[in-house]
Amino acid sequence: MRFLLLLTVWCVHLSLCAEDQWFSGTLAGQPLATLHQSTQTLPDGRNELTVEMLMVIKRSLPGQPEFRMVMRDTQMFVEGPEGTISAF
Repeated sequence: MRFLLLLTVWCVHLSLCAEDQWFSGTLAGQPLATLHQSTQTLPDGRNELTVEMLMVIKRSLPGQPEFRMVMRDTQMFVEGPEGTISAF
């Protein structure tokens, strides 16, 4: 999971995005996950990135109560001026 988030942060950075970005995804027409990334440029040229993910899976089977799984994850990265991640 951490690798996926790290890869997402790296890809978003390459697109030279705005300071805040939101992504919402669906699965079979149902809301599945949201991903929020914020970037703060530090005075020494480094970037501090925070990525927050919320995933909610809700399913129900006939005659059974609804099944719900919730996962939250927050990652913080520090990226050097040359684009390499120096801390996480």
